[in-house]
Amino acid sequence: MKLDRDRIVEEAFALLEADGLDAFSVRRLATRLGVQPPALYWHVESKAELVTLMAQRLYAEARAGHEGLEEWRDWLIAFGHAMRGRLLAHRDGARLCAVAEPDRAATAETRQALAAPLIARGLGEDVALSRLGSVIALALGWTIYEQNGGMHDYLEALFDFDASFAASLEAMIAGFPREA
Repeated sequence: MKLDRDRIVEEAFALLEADGLDAFSVRRLATRLGVQPPALYWHVESKAELVTLMAQRLYAEARAGHEGLEEWRDWLIAFGHAMRGRLLAHRDGARLCAVAEPDRAATAETRQALAAPLIARGLGEDVALSRLGSVIALALGWTIYEQNGGMHDYLEALFDFDASFAASLEAMIAGFPREA
């Protein structure tokens, strides 16, 4: 099977599921793919770039599928739930996104891609990015607790994760000013 970035990222997620972020390495990924580590470096420059690609995929998946929502508040709520879902779908998903480095070469492209759904719903770019950042921070913080075994067990005895996240997300978004 041909080795390309998509396959590398897919296998990287499989490795993450199997071993977790602490044991994740380019060497282990190469072994999983049946190649020597230098073969991977033709496609990704470093482990940091690979982690960034993985995080970018999770963010892109969370942004997709909300086209039918016309109101920016509804879009943000749907995105927040999708972001949390994507993070929870992968072992250490929240930690992966929290440690991923930004792709500094694509900053303008990234700003436009991130803000586009909210700009289309009437927000200015800076406001869109600020509100999106708030939702991402909530989802990341929340899922870091959910994916931490000891903390998860402790908090699960105190409240329902799903209901509490939904209430927190809705309260935060309701507090955003209506004007763009």
